[in-house]
Parts: sequence; structure tokens; C-alpha cells
Amino acid sequence: MGLTGNVTGGVSIFAYVGGIVGRSISTIRYCYNLADITSNQTNVFGIGKADIVEHCYNGGNIIAKGSFGGISKGDIKNSYNSGDVKGKYFIGGISSSDTMENCYNLGEVIGNEGDSYGIGGIAGTEQAKIRNCFSKGNVTGESTIQVGGIIGNTIDLDDENGNNFWDRSKCDKMSNLDLSQKFQKNLLF
Repeated sequence: MGLTGNVTGGVSIFAYVGGIVGRSISTIRYCYNLADITSNQTNVFGIGKADIVEHCYNGGNIIAKGSFGGISKGDIKNSYNSGDVKGKYFIGGISSSDTMENCYNLGEVIGNEGDSYGIGGIAGTEQAKIRNCFSKGNVTGESTIQVGGIIGNTIDLDDENGNNFWDRSKCDKMSNLDLSQKFQKNLLF
């Protein structure tokens, strides 16, 4: 299943906007989104909010306010994003938070406002559990805090994260270099 075109949405702060589904309490597998998605709200994803997302990819660009990502929010496995993701807070190439395993991001992740925070190549916040993931896209933020190659906000990282990689030349602000010190399995290339 796939979508191409454009999606515009978000009139309620509690709404979910996605290229495939807004919100689902089931599993989404083997799908893709190539549509660009624009919303002035939070909870915006290339695929959509679901309990489990597997073997999916997003190639559409996403612009939203915050708490969003290229793929979904939920348990995400074996999926990738190549679209650009732009917003203010808690944004990631794959997700804002939750669990990501065997995923990668090639798109740019951009905190596009002066007070942006929680901008990460894979996830925006430390509430995420990230394993076997990598990010090769540019990660930038106009703020000098909470911008990282893998996770933007690393205040309370937990030991379940590991074996993740990012391209150091693509992250313009390295305020989260302590990530590599806390988790020796996280390598930089």
C-alpha cells in the first residue's frame, strides 16, 4: 500500500496526521508514503501513529509544529525515512519517541525556529529505545541545545539504547556528544 501527492491536516491539538493513517491501534506493515505532509499541529508522521510499524518507508517531506517523525510513533522495526523533517520540538528522522529497531534515516532533520529543541537524526527525545539504527541525513537546529545525531534530548538516557551510528559531518551542533560516552556501542563515522 502506498500514497503519493500531498497531505495537509491538523485542526486539533489531539489529532494525528499521517501519510497512510492518522492513528491506528493495530499493526501497519509493508507500506510507503511519498506524499509531502504539512500541518500546524503536533503528532504528524509519514506513515502514521500505530502500535507497531514494520517494513515501511517514508519519502515525503514533513513540516509540522512538533512531536513528530518521518515514520511513526510506536514500535517501529525495519523501516526507513528519506524525506526531510522540519519543525520546532521533539522531532526525529524516524520518530519523536518510543521504540525503533533496525531503522535508518537519510533525510534532513531541521529545527526551524530559534528556540527549537529535541532535534535528532533518529528520535527527538530520550524516551525512545533505539537499537541498530543509523542516520546519515543532516541534523540541524537554530538552538544550540538538544540537537544530536541519534537523539536530540539526552537528559535521561537509558541503557537499552545501543549499536547506533550517525555521520558526524552531518550534525552541525554536537551538544550531545556525551551520547557516545554513555553508550560505547554507539559509534561515529
